[in-house]
Amino acid sequence: MIIFIVKSMNIQKLLLKDFELRISANTWNQAEDLVQAGAVQRLRELERHFWVAQVHDGEETHETEVIITPSRIKAFACDCSGPGRRFMCAHVAAMLVKVRQFLDQKAIEQQDRAAEKVAKGSSRLTIGEVLKSIETEALHDFIQEYAKQDRNFSLSLKTWFAGAVQRGENTYAVLWNSLLPKAGKPMQDAAMRQLRKTLGDLNKRAARALREGDYRLVFEIATAILPGIAALEQNHPTAPVEDLWASAQQLIGYLMELETAALSPELANQVRELLLHALPQKALDRHFRDKMLLYLGRGATDKATFGQIEQHFSSSAPDTAGIEVLLYCVAQIERGMPEAVAKILTGYGSRPDFILETLSALRRLNYPAAILPAIEKLEKLIPFTPEQQRQLQQLSYYAAQTLGDKAPQIAYLKRQFLDNKQQDALTRLRELSPEEWPELRQQLLGILEQMGDQDRLAAFYTAERMAPELIQLLEKSEDIAFLQRHEAFLLPENADFVYHQYLKFLSVHLEAHFGGPAAQEVRRNLQSLVQKGQLPLVKRISDELQRRYPERSALPEEMAELFSSETRKHLRIIG
Repeated sequence: MIIFIVKSMNIQKLLLKDFELRISANTWNQAEDLVQAGAVQRLRELERHFWVAQVHDGEETHETEVIITPSRIKAFACDCSGPGRRFMCAHVAAMLVKVRQFLDQKAIEQQDRAAEKVAKGSSRLTIGEVLKSIETEALHDFIQEYAKQDRNFSLSLKTWFAGAVQRGENTYAVLWNSLLPKAGKPMQDAAMRQLRKTLGDLNKRAARALREGDYRLVFEIATAILPGIAALEQNHPTAPVEDLWASAQQLIGYLMELETAALSPELANQVRELLLHALPQKALDRHFRDKMLLYLGRGATDKATFGQIEQHFSSSAPDTAGIEVLLYCVAQIERGMPEAVAKILTGYGSRPDFILETLSALRRLNYPAAILPAIEKLEKLIPFTPEQQRQLQQLSYYAAQTLGDKAPQIAYLKRQFLDNKQQDALTRLRELSPEEWPELRQQLLGILEQMGDQDRLAAFYTAERMAPELIQLLEKSEDIAFLQRHEAFLLPENADFVYHQYLKFLSVHLEAHFGGPAAQEVRRNLQSLVQKGQLPLVKRISDELQRRYPERSALPEEMAELFSSETRKHLRIIG
């Protein structure tokens, strides 16, 4: 692995002691989980300041490397990504935590050894001993004084214990708002780091509250943070809130884990409102948003939940509506009315791309029963482009396959063969409906004959192993390229027919053309058979052409070009 320096991060300021303040909260949380799981293994300092380790993330083991001189992170690398990566991954962050722990422990041991030299027999002083030995008032004074000196300690203290403060308002919202710049002032990097750290700490606090069954506390944290991030995005459009939303996914996940039956109707209603307002955030991972859609949609069997979803749908503007429409479709399906999807999407006829996107999302969410009737109706009402129609047909085919509905599958496969010349569509048709195939076969044959498309008809004869019919069709053709497209099916059983057809086409060409160019064109056409391994047949055609046109001095030379020395030897052996 080659160590590389990440230039997008101000690595000159990346210190080992507090590097977590300069990476995303999501990465830091993942790194902490890896460390707690014992994922960092074989940590060692290969050379001075050059550390390596293996990090197992549950799926793969990654090789990580860092250079630290002496407390500054100079470079890092991980085999989970290449030199183009812009940010530190969780594997490297977890390794740095272990390096820091190792160096801290080493420093403590050095201090202990030094203390032992001064006073032998003295024991190490532990935090537990100190806490047991001091008065509450003294501890209070220390915390207050230390909080004045250390901003991070102060912030962590307020984050962890904000819920204990009784002020008649949401103290977590007060804490969050205190970290935001005043109106009109730009968002500084230091403020964003504090917001990320606070959000990470609040995620942990909410996780603990969820484990303890304190659902009200989970809600209080969420109701402070989720609207807070949305407000930050609105008031400071240039603020990089993507990392905040990525970290907030954990908090949203905790909301979806709340046991609805244990909530009061009022609290359950407020939880759904929070989720409904967070759902449109595009910074959320798509798979996570799908999880939210299914959670809210499946809850629509409850009248109150459906009322909230319907209100959000009704308040969205038709020209800009997005995920609210998809959620409303999911809610109707879950309420046992899949036919409503067609009616809903008809109202967005001026946005065919959006309709296609919504139907594709319903496929992703596994609602095939709603897709088929919707497409059948929408195709009649909305002028989709040919490409959009192709995508709609693919969606119909998926839905029909999933539901085991033969008719739409047959219609799709017929179009694939007749319109797009897809040979494998015939095979799938035959396998799909062996009982109906004879009748369907005749229908297709009649359509092809009526169309007069020689290529499609030849493809049909080939797929159905109808050699006599194909030969009859090819005999009428005056195009050697048409023969070459289908000759592989006829060989070797019908080699004589192919032989005579080549002689016919090439003789006509030589009668009308002369010199080197004419001989070169003969060679180019015979190359088709050479590539198919039909060397004896090529030799027969070549010999006959030279016999017929002995005066063409360029012809023998061009024919010789068709065969390498090994090929000529092979032809002599086979006669």
